[in-house]
Parts: sequence; structure tokens; C-alpha cells
Amino acid sequence: MAKKAALKNLSLNPLSLALIIIGAVVLGYFIASGHAASPGGGSSSIKLDQTGPYLGGLATFTSTYPRLTDNTAKYPRVEVLCFQDVNGDGMVTSTDALSPDLVYGEGGSANQTYQKQISGFPGFILGGSSSKWLTRGGSATCKANLFYYAKGKGAATETYVPLATTGTWTAAGAR
Repeated sequence: MAKKAALKNLSLNPLSLALIIIGAVVLGYFIASGHAASPGGGSSSIKLDQTGPYLGGLATFTSTYPRLTDNTAKYPRVEVLCFQDVNGDGMVTSTDALSPDLVYGEGGSANQTYQKQISGFPGFILGGSSSKWLTRGGSATCKANLFYYAKGKGAATETYVPLATTGTWTAAGAR
């Protein structure tokens, strides 16, 4: 009860309120621009290298991230997710991996040289070799996320830890 009374009587002076608002705006900018604070300090970013990406075309990314030292977090990854209005309601309802409008998703190494060694390409062939997007054709709203998996000591499962995002971009249909 004493905590509720203390919170109820809490008031902020105009300077404190202004600092809180400025902090929230700055944080929002960094998240929206693809820059985010990273575990272990530093910042991370990811940027699409191509202009005019398209279905069947190569997409590569330039990413920066701090050195990750934890054994389970050493290897940053990139996931590419693309969406179309699958249900015909006139909009893409969300841009996360569980969206019903997801038509293509693929993950790979953030290290483009290593990615080329394991897949033959230094990035991602948009649409992959088999996807709903390849079947449907047309343009798609896409984004790429820079992330890593972390596994706590003794944990049985890994946790998805986001580092940065490109924000959404449009990829044209096949050329």
C-alpha cells in the first residue's frame, strides 16, 4: 500500500519529463534506423547492399556488430523475411517470422565470405529454391534481421537475441 501511495504522489518536474521524452525519441531513432545497442557494449547495424532487389536476385548485407565472446553467441546470423498480402485483405498484417503473410524466409551467416563457402553465394537468393514467393511471384515487402542465438549455462534451449534490422524494403518480382 505504501508503494502505491508513493507512486501516486510521484510527480516529475518539466526538465525530468523532457529528458525522459528525448531519451525515448533517441532510442526509437536508433531502433528504427537499424542501429541498436548490443550485448557486451558497442552497437550493431545491418544494411542491404543492393538497390532494386528482386525475386531470384542476390541480396547481400553489410553488418557491424561488437565482438561476441560467449561461445554460444560468437556467430551472428542474418535472417531475410519477405511478405505478401496472402489472405487478400489489402495489407501485410505483420513482418515477423510468425506472420501468416510470410512467403519467404531464410537464415545464414552474417559473415558473407563464410556464407559463400557453405552455400555457394555470398548472401541470399531472394525467394530461395522453393518458397511461397516463388510460386506466387510478384513484389514483396522484405526485411533482414541481424541476430545471434544465446544459450545460458546449463540451458537446454537457445534464445534468439536481436542485434539490428534493415527495416522494411520492397523487392520486385522476378526479372
